[in-house]
Amino acid sequence: MLSKIKKYRTKRKLKKDDRIQILKGTWLRDDFRWEIRENINEKPAINIGKDCIIGGSFIIENGSAKIIIGNATTLGAGSMVVAGDAGIYIGNHVVMSFGVTFYNTNSHSLDVGERHLDLVNTLEYLRGNSNSRKINWTKIDSKDIVVMDNVWIGFGATILKGVTIGEGAIVGAKSVVTHDVEPWTVVAGNPAKVVKSLKN
Repeated sequence: MLSKIKKYRTKRKLKKDDRIQILKGTWLRDDFRWEIRENINEKPAINIGKDCIIGGSFIIENGSAKIIIGNATTLGAGSMVVAGDAGIYIGNHVVMSFGVTFYNTNSHSLDVGERHLDLVNTLEYLRGNSNSRKINWTKIDSKDIVVMDNVWIGFGATILKGVTIGEGAIVGAKSVVTHDVEPWTVVAGNPAKVVKSLKN
């Protein structure tokens, strides 16, 4: 199995950057990319443990955001991990399929005027008139996402802000998780609900 993985994965060397740390033995899928959109408060903002297989896009929206992944964890291609003004913490031995999305923020204010300012400021940034998009994160709701050890998340699932997924839980394919998931349970659906207990 590992030899097959080596055939269609590339172990790429990233440019030295103290904003991201990837530990020994981790393989990056061809689609892996990362972006830090604002100055960060602590380095590294993205920390991936050892012996992982990681794909998808990692985006840090604001200086307080962090993305931390433990050891021996996999994330499928086409996934997206977006941290706003809070953290995304994924444990050890977590299996995440293709196209999984983590989104720990509303991304914009509920106030229409603030959303308009977000667009204006981002356009000024793209035009080179500003060094920062200057989105007002104090007006945007963001909450930590925590995924405990030994979790399995099926393809296309979405995990939203403020959710903790307990140890050993399973999230069914295409599920949308809006509330905490108890350890050793199976959840599925939109919104995800308990369909089975894995406890003996």
